Amino acid sequence: MSDSVLIVLATYQGAPYLAAQIESIRQQSWQQWTLLVRDDDSTDDTLAILQDYSRRDARIQCVQDTVGQLGPVGNFSRLLAIARQQRAQYVFLADQDDLWHPEKLRQQLVQLQQAEQQHSLALPLLVHADLRLIDAQGQMISPSFKRYQALPRTPSAPLAILLASNFVTGCTIGINRALLELATPLPPAVAMHDWWLALVAATSGQILYCDQPLVDYRQHSTNCVGGRRGWHSVRRLVRRLRQASSGQGEFVQSLGQAEVLLHRIQSTGTAYPADSRQRLLADYVQIWQTAPPWSRRLAQVRHLKVRRHPWLRTLVFYLEVIRWQATIK
Repeated sequence: MSDSVLIVLATYQGAPYLAAQIESIRQQSWQQWTLLVRDDDSTDDTLAILQDYSRRDARIQCVQDTVGQLGPVGNFSRLLAIARQQRAQYVFLADQDDLWHPEKLRQQLVQLQQAEQQHSLALPLLVHADLRLIDAQGQMISPSFKRYQALPRTPSAPLAILLASNFVTGCTIGINRALLELATPLPPAVAMHDWWLALVAATSGQILYCDQPLVDYRQHSTNCVGGRRGWHSVRRLVRRLRQASSGQGEFVQSLGQAEVLLHRIQSTGTAYPADSRQRLLADYVQIWQTAPPWSRRLAQVRHLKVRRHPWLRTLVFYLEVIRWQATIK
């Protein structure tokens, strides 16, 4: 195995759970790693915790810069850019409030390297996994986040779903060098860093999946993104429909991502074949550039099989497609 393994951790106001997460990383069965952390101007004890660990463990490095507060996407974007500069061969994403299972790093590294041996080092690869859902005190809510949220694992045609919504959880992601080079720098139009990485892999490479929990995914009051279902999910769907009607929200962000992704793929000058996935991407982008009437627009989206999961989210997506006209005035 390569020892050029970089773990990137973006922190902000993470003091309550940060030490436990760092300890779970230090207890990995695969020990040849570097942990690169960038704090986003926290005002709690996060920096003190990071500085203490960096003094005790030379593998833990803190980014020092003067660019100010960037937010979750900007923070990870900065870390991924540094990972590329440092010639990392494999990069794994970590959140400040989760817990890694001891075999996570080794297991996902093996998956990436076996796929590279089977295909090519030049093939962009992303691996993700299921999670165990826990509460703020570490008590289990569900043994499987994917089943709890009714999310697809990795479907046979992941791009058709990823164009409309994300099903890859960022804190379980590992990527290889080829994907890092193609996906960075992250464009300003990116809705979420994990969604963008999954889109790039689905369009030009391969998404791998481990159908077992490798991370304890902590749910608490300050989560940026977390697990919700039942009435919370219904309210969130209604809110997204209202946002789409006003030119905001996930739907509009997904259209922007698709357009910049097509431009990235076309402008790389790489030898990726113009296969069915890239034709799907181009055909999907063309719908919004030509702006046909809503009935034809909906028919084209359904013909391309672009959808969300499960069926209720797909229904909301179709309503967003129908009402999109309001967002281009």
